[in-house]
Amino acid sequence: VRTLFCRFELLLSEEEDPDGAIDRIADICWEWVTTASWVNESNLPDKWEAGEHKLNNTDTLHIDDDRCENGRFWKMKRIEWGREDTELQIVNHIFVVRDDRRIEFSLLQDFVHQYERISPSDKAVYPPWVIRAVMDAYDCKMGDEEISQSWSSISPPNVPELVDKITNPSRRVPIVLMSKRWDTKRSIVRSPGSLSGRLAGLAHVYQLSDLNTQQFGDLFGEQWLGNGTIRIFWPGITRDKIDSDPAWNDMYSKRSFEEKYEWDEGPLCQDIINIVCAATMTLPASSSLVNGIRSRIEDEQRRQEEEALQEQRDIVLGDLKTSKDKVAYLEDEDKKLSGRISNMDIELSQKGRQIEEMAEMEETLRFQISSLGDEIKGLKDLRRALDEAISRDPEGGFEALLEHLEDYGKEEEEPEPEPEFKNLEEVIDTARRELSRLTFLSSAMKSAKKTKADVVPSVVYDVFRELNDSVWDEIKAAMDQNRLKGPNRINIQQCMKESFGGKYAEKESAQTMNKYRNEFNQKGRQFTLSPGGDIHIRIEPHLKLGSNDNPLRIHVLVLHHKSEYEATQVFYKSNGKMSKKKARKAISNFPAIIIGWCGDHLPTTKKP
Repeated sequence: VRTLFCRFELLLSEEEDPDGAIDRIADICWEWVTTASWVNESNLPDKWEAGEHKLNNTDTLHIDDDRCENGRFWKMKRIEWGREDTELQIVNHIFVVRDDRRIEFSLLQDFVHQYERISPSDKAVYPPWVIRAVMDAYDCKMGDEEISQSWSSISPPNVPELVDKITNPSRRVPIVLMSKRWDTKRSIVRSPGSLSGRLAGLAHVYQLSDLNTQQFGDLFGEQWLGNGTIRIFWPGITRDKIDSDPAWNDMYSKRSFEEKYEWDEGPLCQDIINIVCAATMTLPASSSLVNGIRSRIEDEQRRQEEEALQEQRDIVLGDLKTSKDKVAYLEDEDKKLSGRISNMDIELSQKGRQIEEMAEMEETLRFQISSLGDEIKGLKDLRRALDEAISRDPEGGFEALLEHLEDYGKEEEEPEPEPEFKNLEEVIDTARRELSRLTFLSSAMKSAKKTKADVVPSVVYDVFRELNDSVWDEIKAAMDQNRLKGPNRINIQQCMKESFGGKYAEKESAQTMNKYRNEFNQKGRQFTLSPGGDIHIRIEPHLKLGSNDNPLRIHVLVLHHKSEYEATQVFYKSNGKMSKKKARKAISNFPAIIIGWCGDHLPTTKKP
């Protein structure tokens, strides 16, 4: 059973060698395999090699690397048996294909059961992290549609543009759209970066920044959302369908989060991931790019075989003495070739029939699984709503039951209005007053005044609120539970990734720092920490917001009392010369979340 399939094109920088890019992706795939805890690395070479590899007693890996002029086809097949379900075989196929400077990455995952059966899959799907790693290394697109592992906040002025994107007939990737709960001012998915990361290459994830979704009027038609509601908008949806079809099966409300998922976002996110992955069954496994390169490689191999045969034939003919011997030899060769052609024609015809039969069977199975899944989900939702209605009013009868179903999802009150900001200076000024857990350095305010980034101010405020309300809480809980050392220690980088996804980076890439080492401090920026200006702290971690053309950079440092950080103190020697020394206990209150910069983005190797 195909559980998921993703395919996207990589965008290379002008100076990058295409074959070097494939080697880099191959290295990422190799790391994905070899870092698994159940893989015996002693059986494997230090770097990837074409051929068969034994991962442990049961699991295997096969790599092919075929080439032709201006083309390359790198393939990896990873076969492993379930760690818990030992009757389940998991097969991951990775294809990386190059045609001149075009590079396409695809991953197909199959669950192979020991016994054939027709039924909806009850297995959770976990998209391999290698997809995120590749998308972290390169900008990617599917068709003309840019895709990433990050989620985006949508401010009210940008909602009409989002709806246009939802109804765009050329859209290829589903959209998961989240609204905020009125009580917590956050989505019911508290870590949207974790969801968007797991859906990398499979879906766009957006969050409406404003609590009041009623201001959008009829833009969402019958497919309203608000107070925590999450919706999936599939490609191909039309304006008429939005206006007429409530699409309950594609909606996850605050009420269902409470009743079905019992306030646990883990099963909710897993359900969304399972549904999106199941929908990838409609994508064909081979693209025109793959078929074209495969055909060119086969032609090249066939040409090489024919040249080798011709060379051998010339040698044999040169050794033959008479014309009669040569004619007999050629007639024998002709019979052999005719026999091979005849056998290949028969084999090709059989393969063609098998492909047609398997395609028909696959289409039937997909339809049956999809129908059963939709039916089961709808019946479960209806059963849950009926049970709640009966529990509330056992004597109410049919009228009370119908009233409850018609009111399902309606909200009783208006949310409090969200703060409005004219610019980033107002954002930081408000955050300083209302988000007391954050520390804003003077450089953050100064950079916010000067920036020309095109980010929406309310989106930046949402970032600060996430740091204040969520990230701080997670660090504090880890401190209280003494989870700062050992295998169960909190990982601040992972915590930030779960909140902000691909928007967050621990440091600049090596390529960027090497390219701009003369223009910028290659070890990261330093910011003045103390009011007197004598203590400086290095803050490399950063968030990138806004467009690729004119982005905003927020340098932010998140610490607990066991975290290491670099702070220096400037002082003057007796001879009047300035010197530096390590500043001890530069920070005394933890958790500490320090904003050092909120301004223009550094140049990168992708965009000078």
